[in-house]
Amino acid sequence: MRKLVIAAALAALLLPPSSRAQGLKEVEGSFLEPLQQRDSILVADQLRYGFTLEDVAEGTELRFENGARLSTTRGVRYENFDNSKGTLSTVFDGGIFEVNASTAEQNCRSRMAQSERQGFTVEDGGLEVAIADGVNHYITFPVRGVGAVVKTGAGALYMTESYSLETSSEQKLLQHTGGTVVSNGTLVVDGSLVADGAKSFEIAEGATLDLNETTLAGATVSGAGVVTNGTLSAATIAYDADAALTFEDVAFNGAL
Repeated sequence: MRKLVIAAALAALLLPPSSRAQGLKEVEGSFLEPLQQRDSILVADQLRYGFTLEDVAEGTELRFENGARLSTTRGVRYENFDNSKGTLSTVFDGGIFEVNASTAEQNCRSRMAQSERQGFTVEDGGLEVAIADGVNHYITFPVRGVGAVVKTGAGALYMTESYSLETSSEQKLLQHTGGTVVSNGTLVVDGSLVADGAKSFEIAEGATLDLNETTLAGATVSGAGVVTNGTLSAATIAYDADAALTFEDVAFNGAL
């Protein structure tokens, strides 16, 4: 399996050691090419308007490990990640998906053209999703894997729309089995788009889980934050005398 590990030295992904020392050479592998050429030597500027990754071999992974960040102010739009040579996976193992404030686009979406086969994969190290204050960000593709997802930042993360750019089919958005922690800000979910193995939620004090006027069935909910705006059905509520949850505009169905 080929792995493209994203770290601080992203330039190493663009220029192999032999190329940096002797000038750019044509070698085998997968390489980034910016969609728009920029008059800048900064990698972030070169890739600002997107990039193509050609000659993707079967099993190739775009990995964010140990604090490496995928940062954006507009959302991430994945197109044509499936080709005749294979499918590129985006994997987080201790990595961070970060959406920063943008005065032009404070309501933004991350989408994939082939939603049925693509998404974020979360390994044991987990995934932090950091949404800046004032930003409403929609992830409309699945989050899979065995690791935990931690929502940070004062902004709002929406997991309420499931579709691809090419089809109108829907599927579960939250599929990871490591649990979800709302550490700060707001997580908005559609209960019908949460898979059975992904129904463990911990809401920290000052944070909010918004059910978006839907029913979340069979969930385990704990913490000291706020659950609001929907229905909990056959839920398990973890009570702590020192850290009690607050429920606002929430209906309860079935046994608790």
